[in-house]
Amino acid sequence: MIHHDKVNGVIFLLLATVVLGGCTPDPQQQVVEPLLVPFEELFVLEDTISLHPSVIIGLISFMDTNPEGNLLITDGISDSVFLFSPTGEHIRSYDPLKCLIGREKFHPWNSLFMNEGKIMTTQLPYGSVVFNPDGSCFSTVQYTPTPYWNSCAHDDSLFFYSPVAIRSSDASLVLYSSKLVKLHDIPVKPTIFPELNDGRMGRRGRSIACFDDGPYFAYQESMDAMPAYAKTELILQRPKFFVDRPRDLPGNWSRDQQREEWNKYPSFFGVFALTHQTRMVIHYSLGDRWRPATLDDRTFVVGIGIVSNTGLFPPRSTITTVTPMAAGYGYMYYIGDNELLPDGELGNPLILKYRFAQPENTDD
Repeated sequence: MIHHDKVNGVIFLLLATVVLGGCTPDPQQQVVEPLLVPFEELFVLEDTISLHPSVIIGLISFMDTNPEGNLLITDGISDSVFLFSPTGEHIRSYDPLKCLIGREKFHPWNSLFMNEGKIMTTQLPYGSVVFNPDGSCFSTVQYTPTPYWNSCAHDDSLFFYSPVAIRSSDASLVLYSSKLVKLHDIPVKPTIFPELNDGRMGRRGRSIACFDDGPYFAYQESMDAMPAYAKTELILQRPKFFVDRPRDLPGNWSRDQQREEWNKYPSFFGVFALTHQTRMVIHYSLGDRWRPATLDDRTFVVGIGIVSNTGLFPPRSTITTVTPMAAGYGYMYYIGDNELLPDGELGNPLILKYRFAQPENTDD
């Protein structure tokens, strides 16, 4: 399990400050095909977490975890944000409307742990709130000019990103402080398929993830997530199940025609910081040849690729029905069935916690 340390935080912030001046040349890229292995070779089921029934969760639309294993859950039905302990005890609920004066509604899109026990939640594009550890208001912004559909946090910084808005040579991520003050635009390479990325996304809020070497982001056509900051050496994965799209979706096609074309090729579903140096990239619509024969057509199957940002171990990939909802600090979390309570009623969804089994560096 890998944890933050102050030295990495300082290096990360210095890197951000130095590179923000503009786009840099593409790094030396090495594209590798990760070995396809069984899911059980990469992940070990370590715990099944029962969320205390004193809080009723309608739909877990987003989830985050911190070094202590606490769970920050965004409920997409009740529009609430809850903090649970590693064993599922309810610790705190957060009410953004107490911080956003004059607002009557707030629909949280995603909620993230920040440093020193703070948490952030945002409604797009209608405001964000950062809370102190005790649940009091730390900072607020009533409105953001761009609907940033994806965000990640590193130390005291927040990175926001919207594939929908990135269509031109001025494509960028946006860096905010924990005070919700915009600091910089971070130039990035734009998508070559704007129609494909217009309004389409995978896992809510998961087109970006933060690591010790900065944020990594992806588009719907991406085979891997790319770093926002150029690296002198970069290992990119091209999983066996990935197929390049030959063209963008024609803008004059009907939505049904576009949907049919969209589903012909694998699509990016999300990138997660499995550790602060390990990215986990998810794809779906893999094609029938990759679907296990024992599964019916309605079962959701994803392809997972795992890469060390620093080359610590050889890349690996797998195909599974276990779709990650959250990851961090060496663990991955999956939403299971609703718990059956003693009185016969259905309770909250069970959280399955998997430990990442890092591959040994034995490849030739």
